[in-house]
Amino acid sequence: PSLTILSLSNSIGFVPADVEEELGTYWPSDSFDLLRLGNAIGSNTNLKILNIRNTDGECLDSMAANGAFMDRLEYNSSINGLWLVNFQLFQGMGHDILKYFVAGNRNVTGIRFTECTLMNGGTSAVTSAAAGCPNLTDIKLVRCDVDNEILEEFVSGITGLDRLCTLGLPMNAIGRA
Repeated sequence: PSLTILSLSNSIGFVPADVEEELGTYWPSDSFDLLRLGNAIGSNTNLKILNIRNTDGECLDSMAANGAFMDRLEYNSSINGLWLVNFQLFQGMGHDILKYFVAGNRNVTGIRFTECTLMNGGTSAVTSAAAGCPNLTDIKLVRCDVDNEILEEFVSGITGLDRLCTLGLPMNAIGRA
């Protein structure tokens, strides 16, 4: 079997509940690890989903600052799904991944954000990146504190996505007064 899902997490045993494919979990400890990881991701042709769980902001800041990692991530042609957990999407690595990997990527068909911050420009960062993904069919925002105002801004920002079939919004604050 080939590795199809890579989970970057320092939470031992973290596995998304709906994963049924081959899963590898890894957490880089230094710049050399990031370079090796970036090279591996850039040349991998079996990887379908990249899942990054932010439980250690310091390490993720290193990833964001590591140009080689972000450059190699950009070169991967097999990843079609991106899952981000616990990110601020208006700055830092979450924003960088949206800017350098999602925006303009023809391979991405699904993006999932869990417990991510959409306030302070996060909604705009996500919709701008998504607008550049012509084959995007699925967006999920899980426990992202989406309220009526954020939903209205989000829907307005994704109206040009012709292939979008699913906008999942479970466990949010929509309709609450």
